[in-house]
Amino acid sequence: MGLGAIPGVSAGTMAIVVGIYDRMISAISNLRKDFKNSFFTLLPLFIGAAISAAVLFVAVKFSYQYAPFAIACVFAAFTLGSMPIITKEVKGKPFKSSWIILCVVSFLVAAGVGAFSVVARVLWNFSLQTAFDNREIWVYFAVFAAGFVAAMACIIPGISGAMILYIAGLYNPVINLFMGEHAMWKGNGLGTGILLTVLLLLGVLFGVLVTGKGMEKLLEKHRQATFYVVIGFVLGSVVSMFINQEIWPYYYGAGLAEGSSSMIIQGWQYGVGAVALVALTILTLYVIKKHLRKIENTDAA
Repeated sequence: MGLGAIPGVSAGTMAIVVGIYDRMISAISNLRKDFKNSFFTLLPLFIGAAISAAVLFVAVKFSYQYAPFAIACVFAAFTLGSMPIITKEVKGKPFKSSWIILCVVSFLVAAGVGAFSVVARVLWNFSLQTAFDNREIWVYFAVFAAGFVAAMACIIPGISGAMILYIAGLYNPVINLFMGEHAMWKGNGLGTGILLTVLLLLGVLFGVLVTGKGMEKLLEKHRQATFYVVIGFVLGSVVSMFINQEIWPYYYGAGLAEGSSSMIIQGWQYGVGAVALVALTILTLYVIKKHLRKIENTDAA
């Protein structure tokens, strides 16, 4: 589940793949009623997720500095390749026209988040990283909200919490709290950095608790409608992976790591990115479909 630290990889999908999703949702929704059993069910999951996520955060941060477009293609490939996990929930089943409308609306919302962040950057020179560095007051609320939404996304299959942060322009600012030149222990920002970290974790905690209970009820009463919304959001997020505040400067050579040149983004990145997008989408599709066939054969037996 720690793979959810990679934008485009859904922790919820990973939980389904390894067969622990229903047990995880049940443990979260019953945390108050059966705290002891639920706690010990969730503890190893979250410890493993936290350790692997920390490793992946470091890898993504430094690779993104040199190959942002290629990395975005990797994110998109994981997202597209995981689609059968979601589409199997609606495939071959009757649907209502209102569900298609929900799908389109959720697509526009997800794609619009990334597009709006670019507009804010281009027209108003708005940078979330600058706001984080200056510790503007609204950033504290934004960090809590980011943790809440990211945790919600981790619980919902097909939606990546890291992807939500990425398309909203919050992925690198949050990572930069802990590493690099913007790390909170550099300069006089330790106190505010710790506060931001606590707010992020609180947001994650509340997001997990609220979503666990909510998803259990939605999947019981409105399962297909819920998955149509998820499908639209996932497809819209693929658009936002290539059009968002974080990646936009790299398209014209700005923001690359020191020693790099604009030729990087204009040259080999596009070729490598395209190959990675196709190859990893096919590989992910193969792995996911193989897993789904295994589940179907087990159920049939």
